[in-house]
Amino acid sequence: VYHPVEPEFRESVDPAVYEEQVGMMEMVLDVDEIINEIKAIREEYTKY
Repeated sequence: VYHPVEPEFRESVDPAVYEEQVGMMEMVLDVDEIINEIKAIREEYTKY
């Protein structure tokens, strides 16, 4: 699972669509904190 602000997700989406749908959210959220938290959860709970 990836959060929309993670680079892996962002790189897989059309830039115009990303900006329209996520751009504003990216300005108000702590993107680095979200990325770190999701990464930690993924590492802890992913079996493969």
